[in-house]
Amino acid sequence: MKRLSLFLALLIVGTSPAIAAPKSVAAKKLTIIATVSAELMVVSGKTIITISNSDGVNSNILLTGLDISGAQLWQKTIDSGVDEIALASA
Repeated sequence: MKRLSLFLALLIVGTSPAIAAPKSVAAKKLTIIATVSAELMVVSGKTIITISNSDGVNSNILLTGLDISGAQLWQKTIDSGVDEIALASA
């Protein structure tokens, strides 16, 4: 029994943990595509959504969907009398 416990103790002490080689991370250079008036930017899938307030009699909210290259995909104006934006994300 002593030999078995001595053998197991030497086996545990003699083993070294495996160390994996670090993987390289691919990085992509991004340029600034948002306009100066953008107050918030959200990424949803492959679309970058900018949120800004437009000037006028009442404050309208302007949502703009941009591609990763900076090309405009869509634009939506929300008519609002209040200068606030609420955003919920999961």
